[in-house]
Amino acid sequence: MRKRKSPRIWTREEEGILKNEYPTTSTKELAKRLNVSQELLRSKAKRMSVKKDAWTHGRQPWTRDHKEMMTKYFAITKSSDLAKKMNRSVNSVNSQAIVMGISKDEDYLKEVAIQRDLDLTKRGEKTRFKKGRVSNRKGVKLTPEQFAKMKPNMFKKGHKTHNTKPIGYSRITADGYIEVKVEQPKRFELLHRFMWKVWKGPIPEDHIITFKDGNQKNCNIENLICISKADNMNRNNINRYPTDLRDTMWQIGRLKSKIKKITNQ
Repeated sequence: MRKRKSPRIWTREEEGILKNEYPTTSTKELAKRLNVSQELLRSKAKRMSVKKDAWTHGRQPWTRDHKEMMTKYFAITKSSDLAKKMNRSVNSVNSQAIVMGISKDEDYLKEVAIQRDLDLTKRGEKTRFKKGRVSNRKGVKLTPEQFAKMKPNMFKKGHKTHNTKPIGYSRITADGYIEVKVEQPKRFELLHRFMWKVWKGPIPEDHIITFKDGNQKNCNIENLICISKADNMNRNNINRYPTDLRDTMWQIGRLKSKIKKITNQ
């Protein structure tokens, strides 16, 4: 009568290794490490409800040696070079790096960027136009046949583009001011400054035009005043308020700054 083998006794350490590494490690490699058959390893994994990760099915499993190579070289090695050494695709290498939580070293990436710029500078240097090169077509006029062929697609004298705006056209700037077109082809000026020049004359140096009612779209001449930049700064300076109110405004400003920093993180 054939003698029945005693069941394999698994230590806690072995069960921990199985639980942590079975999902992403080759069954053959793990069975060899634990000194058991692949069938016994699969059976134990089934009893422990440990399964292979879904993304590993149908793909080349990652061996312990390859994982160690990834840990040691991925941060400072080109992914394509590492893929060749391990007989894998570049996508496989990069995906495994994400799974393992490793990334390229910042200094290495800077060196790669510098080298890429140098390669771009050298690439095509032989076929690049040299400084001072004269065009082969310089001084060569079109033949009558060439001119007749190109004439239908040429711009006529005085041609205007479809988006040309007439003088007097107005638009709103990003800061909310009104701009008006004062000269062709595309010279614009702020409407409140233009109005002052028309009605009052040139604007003195270091002076600005501002609005009495604070409405920057109300450009009626009665609503405009000319003040120095220094006076304008005093008008908008926090020091014009009482001391206790200034302190409150400072605190509010600091609070808004902190909120903005936290929001942008």
